[in-house]
Amino acid sequence: MIFVFSGPSDKQQTLWSQLISSRYSLWRRHCPKLFFDYLETLGLLSHPVNGHDIATILQSKTGFSCFPIEGFEPPHNYLALLANKNFPIVTQLRDMKDDQFAHAPDMLHDLVGHVPWLLHPAFTYFFSHMGRIFQKAVTRARDLFTKEKRQQVLKSNLVALIRCFWFTVESGLIENQGKRQAYGAVLLGSPQELTHAFSKRVLVFPWCLDHIIHRPFDSQTLQTTLFTLSHFDQLIEITIEIEARLDHGELESIDADYDALYFPELEVLCS
Repeated sequence: MIFVFSGPSDKQQTLWSQLISSRYSLWRRHCPKLFFDYLETLGLLSHPVNGHDIATILQSKTGFSCFPIEGFEPPHNYLALLANKNFPIVTQLRDMKDDQFAHAPDMLHDLVGHVPWLLHPAFTYFFSHMGRIFQKAVTRARDLFTKEKRQQVLKSNLVALIRCFWFTVESGLIENQGKRQAYGAVLLGSPQELTHAFSKRVLVFPWCLDHIIHRPFDSQTLQTTLFTLSHFDQLIEITIEIEARLDHGELESIDADYDALYFPELEVLCS
């Protein structure tokens, strides 16, 4: 189903243009050319932004539908939407006072930080298959573990998936022809975060799944450690590897000391 996204309201259209303008020069400095190609394809740099056209193009090129949500979506709900190729887009748009650093996803984060990348086959694969991997994790927990053990195992599985998301499509960097560039939505949506990511205050390491799945993060602060891909098809490799680890029982003892916000309904899923 295509979500007929009406786009920002008249008031939001002006705000949208201001938000795009305030970070555009940073994007030019730090983002791959491919990002701008995708923005142009979807008309995201146009004024006014046409939500219906965006949804139609996305559906025709990727099979993904735009799916409206009001705010933060718990990871298990988010992953369930992705498994069915429904991409969640928050309908709220930040104010200019939150221009530099937004503490929660909004329309800018989703529509500019994530949706353009869905036009790349590796991202389409990553998002949809990570959703399906979580569905497999739920079935596996029910089939293999006692009721008392299921929630702990599924929570551990989910933390591993969340961290893979965070250090790739949320805060990821890529080495592109000898130049380090940004593609993660958190970086693209936050001028402060994007500037900080290329400063000497951030440690950058090559992607390593062993490190990522055991590394906590705080989405409410500037990041001190980021990870870089060597090419975007590595996202497919990551997806295949994380699924293999799930199948082999290697994601069952991940430190899951997360706020309960992330796991409000796992008990229901495990029943």
